[in-house]
Amino acid sequence: MASIVGANIREVDVSEIPKPWTKFYDNGVQETIEIPEIPVHKMYENTAKKYPNKIAFDFFGLTSSPP
Repeated sequence: MASIVGANIREVDVSEIPKPWTKFYDNGVQETIEIPEIPVHKMYENTAKKYPNKIAFDFFGLTSSPP
């Protein structure tokens, strides 16, 4: 198993870290995704522009849509 103590997260080889939860993924679901290096609020703004009529967040039935 990879040691991540004190390491910069960008220097960790994540392929060496066990991911036992992936056995529960549906067929076709990727183990990893590309995460853009932009602030979360920018990701929200970009997605709100792309899908203006969709629900942005659903937290236990409380929903929020883009303004």
